[in-house]
Amino acid sequence: MQRLCSLASLTSLIAFLPAIAFSQNKANFAMTHQTATLKGTPSNSPNRAPDRQGQTSSISATSPMIAKSFQISTEIIQSKNDYTSYIVQDDQGKERNLRETFDQTEVSGKLNLDYRHQQTLFSLQRRQSLSESPFYFYSNSISAAYQFNTQLSQVSLQYTTGLSKQPLSYFTDLKTAERRQRPTNIDIKNYALTLDQVVTEQLRSQIQIDLSEKSDRPTSQGITLKSSFAATSRDFFKFKANQASEQTRDKLTDEKGYFALTGYEAQYSRYLTYDLTLNVAYGLLIETEDNPQTLRKDRVATDVYSVKAEYSGDAWTSSISLSSLVSNVDFSSSTVGGQFSWSY
Repeated sequence: MQRLCSLASLTSLIAFLPAIAFSQNKANFAMTHQTATLKGTPSNSPNRAPDRQGQTSSISATSPMIAKSFQISTEIIQSKNDYTSYIVQDDQGKERNLRETFDQTEVSGKLNLDYRHQQTLFSLQRRQSLSESPFYFYSNSISAAYQFNTQLSQVSLQYTTGLSKQPLSYFTDLKTAERRQRPTNIDIKNYALTLDQVVTEQLRSQIQIDLSEKSDRPTSQGITLKSSFAATSRDFFKFKANQASEQTRDKLTDEKGYFALTGYEAQYSRYLTYDLTLNVAYGLLIETEDNPQTLRKDRVATDVYSVKAEYSGDAWTSSISLSSLVSNVDFSSSTVGGQFSWSY
């Protein structure tokens, strides 16, 4: 079975706010670095980029508010991935790992423009590979968010379209036993509707509904529920549950079946001191593949553990994090990362 998706690291707790906030009128500069290691056979998932071993660094910057309405942010990401575990097949069925043909540093970038007017925020975003890559991609997204109920509620709409490439590879058609080429260019469209709500002074919740279309896979839909709870002035909890599945009425185009994912996540954060915060988290992913071509249904369960320490100064923040993923199919990964950001 090919795993549908994994979490190399859990998201850090979003500090509880008394009201939902748009962009802040501050400039920000941030640097991040992380190293990932894999053990076992990683995923060639149809619905996401593969698990990758290697190092990733990024530099991001956000401008202060321009003319009280505009804000620009950008990010440059540099990755040195080890593709030894990523396997491709030629038209004769011979396998080789991707590292034999690609072992270079990859660079990608992101540019975001926000426009705020009273209770409305409009955003445009461009993401793109900036160097040669076996997984070259680009995407454009537009979103709009509107606050109401004295900024205690927010509804957001987002539309994303793009192209993702993958290495040339072949598979065996289960019906005809013929060798067929996988598509190398994949068109992607995604629609998202999000509702944020501040329920009480201690509780904040969010619901998001997604619809994703990929030219090589059945259409998938998903729903995500999140909540943040401030137990005390020092103790915070965050919970997340999500479910996603591919539509079985759509036709399969390769040897893989229909995929579905159910995930749960719980996170606890505590202010050890005024400046130091510790986050610990646990997540469970249950992934299934139902393949009517082979009359087989497989299931993979994955545990995800994460710990993060964050220290805040007057105008800067630094953090170090460690996450580990362990599945019941003898695959595991670990990621160590650090971040430094400065606001002025």
